[in-house]
Amino acid sequence: MDDAVFERIALEIKALHNQGLQCIKEGQWDEAEEYYNRALGVTSALQYHDGMALSFFNLANLEAARGRILEAIAYAAQAKTMHETAATDPQLSVNLLKRLAKEAMKQGMQQEKQGQLQEALKFYTASIPFAEPKYQQAMIQEVQLIERVMTVDRTE
Repeated sequence: MDDAVFERIALEIKALHNQGLQCIKEGQWDEAEEYYNRALGVTSALQYHDGMALSFFNLANLEAARGRILEAIAYAAQAKTMHETAATDPQLSVNLLKRLAKEAMKQGMQQEKQGQLQEALKFYTASIPFAEPKYQQAMIQEVQLIERVMTVDRTE
């Protein structure tokens, strides 16, 4: 692909991301998601991994703003993978994953307190790979405990 074509495509991708950001500022979540997914479609078709990373990162932030932490973690993990594939610095995605992991852990604890053990497991399981090491082991043990409790409940 020649430089002029790539530059036009890069400007289109940037415009899509900027439109998504503007939609977020206006509280238009669904429209923002459409713009980010369109940008992801373009970058995916071109196998432009750094651009894909940005699209996944923006989708992760959008889902976090919506309160959809599990979805945000999935997108942030994909952003990190795309940065690694593109050999670009994944630190923004890593930092986002750490923050999301901490929030998922908190939501897991809330679900557990409410007796929603299956939901708690989802949050803990999503958090473990990206949590700080001091929290990972505690959550692994908590998951094992919840699984034992759920097994006992099924057998009674």
